Amino acid sequence: ALTENKNFADGDGTRNGISAEDIDFSQFYLAFEDEFRGSQEVITERLKVHLPIALEARKRTNGQPFESMDLGCGRGEWLSLLLDEGIKARGIDCNVSLLRECQSKNLLVEEGDALGKLNEQPDQSLSFITAFHLIEPLDFQTQFSFVRNAFRVLRAGGVLLFETPNVQNIDVGASGFYHDPTHIRPVPWALGKFMAEHVGFLPVKINFLNPDPSFEGQEAEKNEITERLHGPRDYALIAYKS
Repeated sequence: ALTENKNFADGDGTRNGISAEDIDFSQFYLAFEDEFRGSQEVITERLKVHLPIALEARKRTNGQPFESMDLGCGRGEWLSLLLDEGIKARGIDCNVSLLRECQSKNLLVEEGDALGKLNEQPDQSLSFITAFHLIEPLDFQTQFSFVRNAFRVLRAGGVLLFETPNVQNIDVGASGFYHDPTHIRPVPWALGKFMAEHVGFLPVKINFLNPDPSFEGQEAEKNEITERLHGPRDYALIAYKS
């Protein structure tokens, strides 16, 4: 039984208020990330495409202390990339196993509910907010609340960047999205763009990411059908606050 795990000293099956079930799931999800999301080396390489946006956000908020927060920081690949660029960012995650990965790299991380931490931030207190594959485990009302609160918390010139599966790719929408047991609701790119514009972000840009590697560079063969089958599996939304 989980409550007989030797790692738990308390008689009620908890350690420091964390249940055995939570620990077991956090370890499962770390293994799931390694198996299905990709190795840390692969994800680090993919995330490098976003570094120019981080540098742009720093430039846009020049003259103010640069405060960056990564919501759902996971294994810390993005935090490590920012640190290499001299950008300090605070990562938030509720998964203790993932946080241990971050702490082993001496990254600045905090345990907690990512959206709860965002909601606690004062108005206009952050320069750059990022969230990679965070919003798809949320219901729509919470997704909308996340975008609205990000706008509230960002300073003038601040930038919101989030990445999420692109369900316009048929394989992602019909199958791949549901490989992750935490996923609840996809956010099609047009909906994400509309939400961001509705709360006040302008401009809002969409970058399509991670097409099937075997299909890259074959421009002559691309059409709507092949794009739907082999096109970008993710997209990034970049929203600017004036």
